[in-house]
Amino acid sequence: MTLAPFRCIYCSSEDPEHPFDFLFRNDIVSGWISGPNPQYPIDAVIDLKGNFILTGLEIASHQSMIAQRVDLYGTKNEKLDQSTVWESIGFFTFNSNQRSQWQAREIKRIKIDNNRFRYLRMNFQECYSTPPNYYYQVSIISLEIQGRIDIKPRLTTIEEMISDLQSAKQAAVDSEDYGAAADYKEQLDNISSHHDELVDLLAKKAEALKNEQYL
Repeated sequence: MTLAPFRCIYCSSEDPEHPFDFLFRNDIVSGWISGPNPQYPIDAVIDLKGNFILTGLEIASHQSMIAQRVDLYGTKNEKLDQSTVWESIGFFTFNSNQRSQWQAREIKRIKIDNNRFRYLRMNFQECYSTPPNYYYQVSIISLEIQGRIDIKPRLTTIEEMISDLQSAKQAAVDSEDYGAAADYKEQLDNISSHHDELVDLLAKKAEALKNEQYL
């Protein structure tokens, strides 16, 4: 799932005409630019709109307003406050781009090991001091967040479970996330192979709940 309903809910520095949320709009290609002479590090927090299985990022830097280092964090917390625990995902660096005389743009492709998060935080540590970058800004031209929403099928009836997985598979196909589509297909195949066992287990579950036998 890429460029889907993600939203930046906080950014500590952004040009009013180039906010961080521009990275999640298909109709705008200018990307995000920090404000002039920002206070580093710059934090941006992205709402992943659900429990998201994060598998990677593809990020393109501006040709001259370049971050030296970007640290990545994630949290499973639904509510963000001062007690929120952020897990370190890792970091990556951009080069200074001096070789191209600040004309080319660098693209980073970051692989992430299927971590589940509710929010993603990007921490831009510092910028390179390049001749065109008069105001020590950083800019990201494009950001693709790769992964999929962690679908939890309803476990009331086999029909509802199959319906949820089929919907998730079709959504993955529509967004060209074929790895996720294959995972959902495998789950559907497993349900088909163990249909009678699952019907029996769900019936036993319903009976146990009726008799308040929760354990």
